[in-house]
Amino acid sequence: AFEGLESFDFDSKILAGFERCRRDGCLLSDPDVYNENRRLLAGRFGFTVAFNNAHFANKRSTSLHPEVAIDEAFDPAKFNFSKCKEVEKIHALTAAGCEHHILVNISPLMTGHCIVPLWCDAMLPQLLDAQGIRAAMDMCLQAGAGSNCRFGFNSLGAFASVNHLHLHILYPSRARARDDSCSNGFNGFPVESAAVKKMITSGVTRLDWPLPCFSFTNRRLTGSIVEMFIEYLNEQRIPHSVLFIPGPQIRVIVAPRRPQHAFDIQSAGFNAAVCEVFGLVIAHSQERFESVSESLVVNALATEAACEDVVMDRLELFLKHVSTSHGHPQSHMPP
Repeated sequence: AFEGLESFDFDSKILAGFERCRRDGCLLSDPDVYNENRRLLAGRFGFTVAFNNAHFANKRSTSLHPEVAIDEAFDPAKFNFSKCKEVEKIHALTAAGCEHHILVNISPLMTGHCIVPLWCDAMLPQLLDAQGIRAAMDMCLQAGAGSNCRFGFNSLGAFASVNHLHLHILYPSRARARDDSCSNGFNGFPVESAAVKKMITSGVTRLDWPLPCFSFTNRRLTGSIVEMFIEYLNEQRIPHSVLFIPGPQIRVIVAPRRPQHAFDIQSAGFNAAVCEVFGLVIAHSQERFESVSESLVVNALATEAACEDVVMDRLELFLKHVSTSHGHPQSHMPP
């Protein structure tokens, strides 16, 4: 387990395990190929676009229907992470009181890209509940304030490719375009440096981003309000992508969105999963890699916006509920 380790130790262990799997031939595609096919898109959002033909040609089939429901039950007949090979395991860590194995992503989008199945043997579907959120927050604490890693989640209907509860470990600093001279040492996804569009309350904001994204950094409220907000999205069957960011204060960014079958992949030339939604666009073809512009990405992501006014109203109601609970949020949501 990684409890008590400094962020350098956490990151170095993940990256060392990843390199061991690379040497052992576990990977179906080499993320170093992206280094020659990655560029910064001109514009104010700082999108990066990348392409690796082997990623899509060799990716493991997972057999999820594009119109999958957000609450689809776990199906043991389909691919799940209990079927991964022992050699794909990198380490284990303890979060939310249980040990969870870290697996190398055999079709990685960047160096260090790993998967953390949560309570793997329980065979849980890809539905993030309060316990899963607490596990992700625990992992952020263990990664440490200086960690370069990010923990990402795609719900079903938000381009999750496996219906088995899991998080992605991502290193966006390893996916930075060579021509990105404005990063100033910044190691996160482009969305993390987005301006604030609306201050909802202290530490809770709507970001200025093509797809509505809500950022939570309020030390007192983050855990409870994120739990309530994502529970609401689950109940309303609103797909979502989530980014958990280690730091002096753990930050969580939630992007509610329309179901993936409404996203025109052929026209966009990319999916709209956690990386793309938060600023790292993985092109499906060399042609799209060379031709994509910021305006195309902005327009594509804007089509994914999910009933923003209703979501905003509900979030403000949750904040009012938590604030009137005298620092002891109730476990249930307001009606």
